Amino acid sequence: MIRPVLASVQDPLTAPISLEGFAGLLDRDALPLALLGVLALEAFALLWWHQRTGRGPASAPTLSFLGAGAGFAAALLFHRRAGGAAGFALAMLVALGMHLWHLQQLARLSRASHDQD
Repeated sequence: MIRPVLASVQDPLTAPISLEGFAGLLDRDALPLALLGVLALEAFALLWWHQRTGRGPASAPTLSFLGAGAGFAAALLFHRRAGGAAGFALAMLVALGMHLWHLQQLARLSRASHDQD
């Protein structure tokens, strides 16, 4: 049992799971664009559901949480482009701002629930 594990460590190309294939995902725009698309669909679906039924997460926490992920996905688009440093920095600042806004939303919701107790 130990022998196959050692063989895969010595020769990573024969390892059952090779990380080399994952590095190529960041070389193309497909992954961040897919992430942005999924985040946009999720935001639309959650906001529509909340508007229609009054149930589910409120719009501000939803937008702040998904917006942070969208900022990170946008940063992935810029990280390998020539001259993309400014876009990367801006996208990461947007992600940070959305995270801070989300933390503010969570603190507000926490205070409101403690005030009701």
